[in-house]
Amino acid sequence: MKLRNAGCPWRRFCHVVPAMMAFIALSIFTAPPCFCGDPCSEIDLSAISKILKGDSLSGASIVSQEPIKDLGLCEVILKTQTGQYLPCYVSRNSLILGHLYKDGQNISQNKVTQIRKSVFLSLDSKLNRVVAFIYRPRVTKTNVYMITDPLCPYCHKVESRIKELANKYNAQINVILYSVHGPYGEKKCVEAVCRNFTLDDYQKNNWRKRNTDDYQCEKGDLLIENAKKVIHKIGISGVPTFILDDGRSVSGANLTALTKLLTASQDRENPRKD
Repeated sequence: MKLRNAGCPWRRFCHVVPAMMAFIALSIFTAPPCFCGDPCSEIDLSAISKILKGDSLSGASIVSQEPIKDLGLCEVILKTQTGQYLPCYVSRNSLILGHLYKDGQNISQNKVTQIRKSVFLSLDSKLNRVVAFIYRPRVTKTNVYMITDPLCPYCHKVESRIKELANKYNAQINVILYSVHGPYGEKKCVEAVCRNFTLDDYQKNNWRKRNTDDYQCEKGDLLIENAKKVIHKIGISGVPTFILDDGRSVSGANLTALTKLLTASQDRENPRKD
């Protein structure tokens, strides 16, 4: 097993992570491998806060907790106030923030993916109500929710090819607008709704640079505000993000990963006959 630091939202804590990792790794390989009892039995938000001391967990919640008995640690998945999922590995007086690997598999990411999938499946009807516009190929066999930002350059890279993928894999593209660029980005999201854009309209660049104040409306404000609420509940903090209707997802402008998911969906629809 190996642990990789995945970034740290608590400034003070970042400085002690390497030392903690070295200490725990040394303990694992030099101490007798005897871990008795449930390592999660005394772990809650209060215990984690005591370890972090001055670092705030305000608004965070525990969404998953599971013992890793061969390491004597408790795996805790925290959800922050902004919707981000943070894997932590906790003992009585120490904490590692990062991703756990075993046999080449990212155990932490797999757990977060399962949590997101479960949350998505419980909220899919609400997600459908915040779709800004849809692209439908002639034949539709699966749904893809594309969460994107008008001002995001990485989003633009995939938007130019999304119709090609939709047509090839018979995937309906449900576009949900969510800005990570502050008030102006949100206004641009609202504008796209108020102007009743299609995917073709949205992909044009000229409207993104023009004054947006003439294209604001109550319908757009309400849709974008509701979209933010649903997206935060699912735990999405970045764009672009793609979610298939079975809950599998791809974060970032990773068309290769999205293509693999769509290919797998197509293979399930049309199994090979030997």
